Amino acid sequence: MNRDYYEALSENDICHCLYCKNYVLKIKETYPKLDEYLKSINVDIEKPLETMPLDVSTDKVEYLGALYVVIGNKDLFKETQIDGVNIKITDNYPSVNVNRDFYIIMISPITLENCLDIK
Repeated sequence: MNRDYYEALSENDICHCLYCKNYVLKIKETYPKLDEYLKSINVDIEKPLETMPLDVSTDKVEYLGALYVVIGNKDLFKETQIDGVNIKITDNYPSVNVNRDFYIIMISPITLENCLDIK
């Protein structure tokens, strides 16, 4: 179910702001173990529902977190931590158009290279 959801998302469904573009460009290579975990639950790390940028230095972008849709029963989900990143269910998220049981996970905190010269 998750696989179908993420395969149906196109590039147009992902935010095009510089913060989100930076996130998509750097998240997989920066957090490979997190990517593997999300793959194990059929979530595409490069297709966040939303990112929450917090602070920008000259070479790093800090994100409070990023949100992902997970299709299924939230009672089966177990919170975890991978490489200092917390993965948990959140009840605070933007509107989602999903016609099945779903929940939203938040991964946080995230620090990525500022590869787009965001200021």
